[in-house]
Amino acid sequence: FLLPPGDEAVASVAHGLIFEESLFQLGRGRGHRMVFVDGRHRTDHAAWQPRPRGLVLEPLFSALGNAASPTGLVLGRQLAGQNAFTALNTAFMTDGALVRIPAGLVVESPILLVFLAAAEGCASFPRTVVEAGADSQATIVELHIGADGRATLSNAVTEIVLESGARLAYHGIQKPSGSGFHIGHLPVTQKTGSNFF
Repeated sequence: FLLPPGDEAVASVAHGLIFEESLFQLGRGRGHRMVFVDGRHRTDHAAWQPRPRGLVLEPLFSALGNAASPTGLVLGRQLAGQNAFTALNTAFMTDGALVRIPAGLVVESPILLVFLAAAEGCASFPRTVVEAGADSQATIVELHIGADGRATLSNAVTEIVLESGARLAYHGIQKPSGSGFHIGHLPVTQKTGSNFF
């Protein structure tokens, strides 16, 4: 996901604010990607390779609106007695990502979740829920970036549950603007024989 060497930064306007165009291209064509701006899912910047059968990647808002989805059984279960920032995230979250990897599935391409903090004075509260089934394997890259010169706050929570034998490589990268703030919380529950690295 490194930027091509020697490429000049190209400005792109998102919601009237400046980001490098390269930020919207991160991971395009190399994996499965979801993009969020100020905590809200942006379908115009999604990029999918052919999705392995059974792999679920969808906005959390949509999943919670589906009565048949078991997402609510995981959401918030690991956060009891945590801290004020996780409580604020739960109170004010409007969207986020749901990643569900079924038992036995090996996801060869990385899953990239891009969260851009854009609007001046904006506070966003994205929530990510990852459920890795027994003996599944995947790599997730979660990237939080703030627009240069913008005072923003991102208070993110990522909940991960690994069933027996699951292997999950997780890479969390944060780059808020010089006047922005990022707060992150990452609770992980592991069953017997699972690996989180």
